[in-house]
Amino acid sequence: MTWFVVFVIAGCACAVSCIAPEPLQTPDTMWRVVSARDFLVPTLADRPIVGFVFNPDSGHVSGYSGCNRFHGTYVYRGDSLSFGPLVLTKMFCQSGSDIERAVVEALRDVVTVRLESGALIGKGAASDTVIIARRESHKRP
Repeated sequence: MTWFVVFVIAGCACAVSCIAPEPLQTPDTMWRVVSARDFLVPTLADRPIVGFVFNPDSGHVSGYSGCNRFHGTYVYRGDSLSFGPLVLTKMFCQSGSDIERAVVEALRDVVTVRLESGALIGKGAASDTVIIARRESHKRP
């Protein structure tokens, strides 16, 4: 009986003050980039959404950076997130290269991340915000 009471009290305390973290790596969830390195990333009707998808089973990330598609590896532990080298296709784009440069540099510079109101906030080594992405519903870039 004592264990049951302790469990219930601990459960109530957590229900009031604990918030379960949103899963960062939910398979097939697309993260739409809203800003990268203070560059606001527009959604263009004639292009895929600038964003990325984590694959927690393989440790791979893939996405679209504004001109090219990319893929690579990532490591996520606690609030730490780092991306390995990203491989990009080599498409010619008359526009979008400035967006791509900002997105790829931001992903390279991320060291920590937190989730806040459905947004992924990536911070750099100096604790500056380098990327903000919003969760999209099960779409691949």
